[in-house]
Amino acid sequence: MLNRNYGIVYLLITSVLLSACGFHLRGQTPQLDPIESFALTGNNRFGGIANEVELLATNQKITIDAQSPWRLQVGEERLDQWRASTSYDYSSNEYWLSMSVAITISNETTEYRPILLKREALFQDNSDQLNSKAPERTRILQELRQQLAREILQQLTYIIHHPPSCDCDEAQP
Repeated sequence: MLNRNYGIVYLLITSVLLSACGFHLRGQTPQLDPIESFALTGNNRFGGIANEVELLATNQKITIDAQSPWRLQVGEERLDQWRASTSYDYSSNEYWLSMSVAITISNETTEYRPILLKREALFQDNSDQLNSKAPERTRILQELRQQLAREILQQLTYIIHHPPSCDCDEAQP
């Protein structure tokens, strides 16, 4: 009984010390100050990933302003799909979906090199349930677009707050 009490006290003290010294679990990222505005450009400005970026920015109360000094150009989204596996009777297939997009971030004087972002997911397709799988594939693609939009805004926020000094090309006047 006495050893158990010492164990509880030791665990309590250890947890207090770890939280007091700033220990964080792996995976937590520091919160950056929100950005106020940016300009959104690209060929596919009103569809796909660019649309998701605009919706997410609006939800986070970030203004999309053509006059902003920071510009985000969202390239065309690319979707690749290939068969990952097939069941023994060919009635069910698993497909690997891969969605990628290149973004370019620039300010008034500097255009940074393009950043390629990619998200992937596994999709199961059963020929016996063909009608029920089309909405599932559409939902998975929408989730991939939303994940990419979140990462795009995170990249933009990070670069605005910590602009790199060497990974860029000087913008032509």
